[in-house]
Amino acid sequence: MRQISFIIPTYNSSLYIARCLDSIYSQYLSMDLFEVIVVDDGSTDNTRNILIEYRNKYSNFMYYTQMNSGPGGARNLAIRQAHGEYIQFVDSDDYIHQYNFERLISICKSYDLDILGVDSYIQAETGETSTYSLTNGYRENKTDILFCGREYMIYNRFIASPCCYVFKRQFLIDYSLFYRKTKGCEDIDHTIISLFMARRIMYVNEIYYVCCVRSSSLSHLPTIAFELSLSKAILYSFHFLDKQNEYHSSINLQRILSDWLVYIFKIQYNHLYMLPLNEVFHILQETRGDIQKIVSYQKCSNKFLKQKMLLIVRAKSTLAIFSYILLQKLYNRVIG
Repeated sequence: MRQISFIIPTYNSSLYIARCLDSIYSQYLSMDLFEVIVVDDGSTDNTRNILIEYRNKYSNFMYYTQMNSGPGGARNLAIRQAHGEYIQFVDSDDYIHQYNFERLISICKSYDLDILGVDSYIQAETGETSTYSLTNGYRENKTDILFCGREYMIYNRFIASPCCYVFKRQFLIDYSLFYRKTKGCEDIDHTIISLFMARRIMYVNEIYYVCCVRSSSLSHLPTIAFELSLSKAILYSFHFLDKQNEYHSSINLQRILSDWLVYIFKIQYNHLYMLPLNEVFHILQETRGDIQKIVSYQKCSNKFLKQKMLLIVRAKSTLAIFSYILLQKLYNRVIG
């Protein structure tokens, strides 16, 4: 068994995939200790030809293809094919700094961790220029302390991206922690459920992952499919949590997760202002039933009151929240 599997879902990433792969193969890590698994989610650009070159060059490189179904299905395929004891998810347009992965693996083994959390850099890329000095801001977390997952969520800040965690593969398999097959937001509920189920989890105050933010990414160029997936992910998370006795027995955990998921939902309002009004109305209509169910779970959230009230209004009246967004778009246009 290899020590670690780097799993990369990709779709039309011919401009970035080589940088991503080179950052992995430039690590000071013996070839027999790791493997790289790339799943091409139906790319239509030159991604396939680039991946074939890497497959021919490296014996520990595996390359699979699937019909376009989103990164969740691609990650699931790779988890099942992986031989590594631990898994590091990497997005194809991101990359990894030089880092002592043998030390990282040693920490995971020494504490028999299900999950190890790290921080990451945020690199803003615009055309040929890029800057990074920001981090996700999790370096103030309690470091080098062994928690169960529920304790970790109470005492530490956490992020939805699976790329900021190292997962024990057998932990994912044993608890059937696979991703939903959607076109976006599958990492939100997967992260919440994985953290909740973890028996042994730790955070280390170190950074090696670089998250590249581009103007063409989903978070900056939203689509209807992505926005519809967001409410589904939040609802799926609450539905899972509501069935867990450990969740109901901890008011602190209920409050923190409610606040976190309301905050995630706040992101959608920022997205809606960027979409044409006919698409906004379609999204509001299609998600109204989900929002009504989400509101019913909001018993402990005490932060982001504005967003919570918007959820309640949205659950009751599509026209009211549509008018709110229309007025906000007009206001932004006037002051812009």
